Amino acid sequence: MIRRLVLVDYVLLERLELELGPGLNALSGGSGEGKTLIVEALRLLSGGPGGARLVRRGAAEAHIAAEVEVGSPARRQALAEAGVVDAAWVASGAPLRLARVIDRRGRSRASANGAPVPLTALRSAGQLLVEVFGQGQAPLLCEEAHQLELLDACAGTGPEAAAYARERSEALRLARERDELLERARALEAAGSREEEERAALGALAPEPGEWDALLEAEERLEDAAGDLELLGRSVERLSDDDEASLALRLRQVLGELHRRGAASARRGEALEALEGALAQLEAGAELLRRERDAFETDQAEAERVRARLAAWRRTARQVGRAPEALAARRAELAARPDAASLRREQRAREEQLARLLPGLERRAAGLSRRRRSSAAELGRTVAGTLPGLGMPQGRFEVELLPATGDATGTSPALPEGTAAWEALERAHELVLAREPAPGGRERSRFTFAAGPGTELAPLSSASGGELSRLLLALASAAASGAGERVPVLVFDEIDANVGARLGAAVGDCLTRLAHQRQVLLVTHLAPVAARAARHLRVVREGATSRAELLEGQARLEELAVMIRGHPVTGAARAQAQELLEEARAAQALLTAPGDSGGGGAARQPSPREGPRKARQSARARARPAARAL
Repeated sequence: MIRRLVLVDYVLLERLELELGPGLNALSGGSGEGKTLIVEALRLLSGGPGGARLVRRGAAEAHIAAEVEVGSPARRQALAEAGVVDAAWVASGAPLRLARVIDRRGRSRASANGAPVPLTALRSAGQLLVEVFGQGQAPLLCEEAHQLELLDACAGTGPEAAAYARERSEALRLARERDELLERARALEAAGSREEEERAALGALAPEPGEWDALLEAEERLEDAAGDLELLGRSVERLSDDDEASLALRLRQVLGELHRRGAASARRGEALEALEGALAQLEAGAELLRRERDAFETDQAEAERVRARLAAWRRTARQVGRAPEALAARRAELAARPDAASLRREQRAREEQLARLLPGLERRAAGLSRRRRSSAAELGRTVAGTLPGLGMPQGRFEVELLPATGDATGTSPALPEGTAAWEALERAHELVLAREPAPGGRERSRFTFAAGPGTELAPLSSASGGELSRLLLALASAAASGAGERVPVLVFDEIDANVGARLGAAVGDCLTRLAHQRQVLLVTHLAPVAARAARHLRVVREGATSRAELLEGQARLEELAVMIRGHPVTGAARAQAQELLEEARAAQALLTAPGDSGGGGAARQPSPREGPRKARQSARARARPAARAL
């Protein structure tokens, strides 16, 4: 049960606090006061989609928080298993505090009992705690996929249907991969030996990324070095003693002649010293040039290697019909792309996985179909039994299960014929293609309805808006009391839309019965429905702030009178409101009266026709004096 809901800086609301109680809680108020925002806030706390539009203009963040009482030990344990709460909370008996914050960039963060949790945890909590029936949901009843979901909810087969959907999704994935692998293998095989020759040539060359550019740079450098080598050779010959005309030899000859004549003067001695120094420097320079020349001659082996490598690149480029600069990228492309043989091996692996998966999928679908068939007739009887209490005494409702149609899981298998794996896959494919083509299982559901005995059963698309709203309420009642585990909180946003005041009491009685063992939150504009609520709140907007007022006594009477007639409120409207409240009390007394079997206070469920009729008779008798006084 939701005890408290707080909205801060949410859409148009600066702040709104809501205190709820057990049973049927009705929210009334004028249009634009914030009633539907409350319903949408509960969707957000259930992990629904958010967005920056939910943050009030001028605020940094929107805050939505709720305090939820979870009494069921099994449900508390399920929340722990879903990662919403820790084990200590399960045994504590404390309420669950859920919160969600959305910033102006649309980013969300969530928490449970003050600890951060992912949005998936909020979704799990929502699935366990609350179900929301929003505005515009009644037309969804016309969609067969939605009808099948409702049937599963009533049959308690929702988890089984979800498991089937997951397994089928996996089968489709395997089938798609298998077909893609088959197509790629066939394309490679059709290409013949051309690609294999290309693989071999590129494998022999083993081109590396960037190698072609490096070889071209080395070739250019070697061409420049050839000219340098020639110049160095000539320079060494002219300077060294190896040549008769070299500068060193000639300078040495000059020095010999001068030394033989002796130093005739100081100036000649200085000249001899200078010339001897020049000879030494000349010989040192010649030695340096000789070493550089020798080094160039040593690099000739590297030059030959570069030339041979460039020739190999150009030869391979001509062989494979590609530019030399593209060879390294092509080799990487071929290396990343498996060959036909490896693709065939992967394809066979996918087929063997499918062969193991599909028979189990067939068995799950068969079990799902059996439970759906047994529940479809029961759902039809349950909804049909609810219709008289909703103002359709001659209404009929049935659930049809039709063969599903749609896409199969892929093309035919391509394992070698005659093998055991091929035969198993053929049998599995035959089963799936014949009976498992649709996401929901073997069948699709179709709800049919007839408003009276003179009309034939027809799809719900032929029903009026008011009839669809009441059918949605009847189906929600059936789902809430079906074979699946009951969700403790049901939320209806104007479920009574398109339903006139004449049928409001019947809708209210149905909601009262629905709220007998759970909490129901209802946004309504109908006084007969609001009068049935155990707790009636009026949402009032004051500037940027809305507040929820608990209505009791005269305040509730006045609100019901406004809902009946509008402003100004008349005495007749007040009398009608009083009569509605008396009817509601009488209907509640019938609902909670002890049974006739001596069960000691067990609640008796009145029939759909008995409750409203007796309640109105009793209420009118009590309301006449009040009406005369007014």
